[in-house]
Amino acid sequence: MRTMSLHAVYFSPLDCALRFWDGYELKQEGLKKNEAMEFSAEKYCFGYNDGEKMRPCPMRAGGAKQCPVCAARDIARMYTRLDYSGFESQYEKFRQQAFSVYLASFGHLVKCGVTRSARLMDRVREQGADYFVEIGKAADAETAYAIETLLQQNFALRNGLTSAQKMKLMNADSPARITECVSKVKESALIEDYEGEMQVKKLDYPVPQKFSEAIQLDGEILGCKGQILFFSKSGSDFGVNMSKKAGAFFTRAE
Repeated sequence: MRTMSLHAVYFSPLDCALRFWDGYELKQEGLKKNEAMEFSAEKYCFGYNDGEKMRPCPMRAGGAKQCPVCAARDIARMYTRLDYSGFESQYEKFRQQAFSVYLASFGHLVKCGVTRSARLMDRVREQGADYFVEIGKAADAETAYAIETLLQQNFALRNGLTSAQKMKLMNADSPARITECVSKVKESALIEDYEGEMQVKKLDYPVPQKFSEAIQLDGEILGCKGQILFFSKSGSDFGVNMSKKAGAFFTRAE
C-alpha cells in the first residue's frame, strides 16, 4: 500500500474517476476493474477552483472538505447561486448561454435545478437521477435561475438532495411524482413562455438489486449511480458514498 498522501477532491461519475491531489499536483485517474482504497475519517480542505484551475488550500485547514476561505474563493458559488463577485469577467461569458431548468427525481423526491443546456444530460447523470425532464428554457442565466426559484416556491420542489438520501432511495425509482409535477406546471401556465421539452426521460445505472453500505473500497468495480460507487467482493455487493470521501486522504493498492 502507498502512504496516505493522496488527497481526494471529487469523484467524477461520468468517467468513474477520482480527482485528487498528489502533493501539489492535481490528478484524475479512472478506477481499475479491481480497486482497494482506504480513506481517512478526518477531512482536510481540498482547496478551490479560481475559474481557471484548482488551487490547494493555502492553510491546509482541517475539519471539513472545504474551509470558509476557500469556499469564498471558489467559482462554484457563481454556478450555484449567481454570486459572481470577483468573477465578473467569467460571469459575462457564463450568463450569455442557453440554459435549461430541469426536474430530476430520486425515488419519490423531486428537485428543480438549472444547468447550461449543453450539459443537461451530463448534469442529471452526475446526480444519479432516476428520471428527468427539461421543464424550462432561457437564453440567459438570470432568467433561468428566476424560473428555478419560481418553480421551487410554487410547487414545493427541492433545491437538492444529499447522496445519503439518494442511497436510501436506491431501486425505488418511479416516474409518478415527476410526471405529476410536469402536469401541474403545464396546467399553471406559470412559465408558458419559457417551456422546455416537457418530456420525462429515464436514466439507467448498474445498480445491484441488493447491496450493503461500505466505508472503504475493496473489490471489483461494478459502476456508479451519481456519487454512489458499487463494487463486489466474495459474492456480495456494496455501495460507497464517494461524496463523503471528498477532503479525505487515502491509500490505493498498486
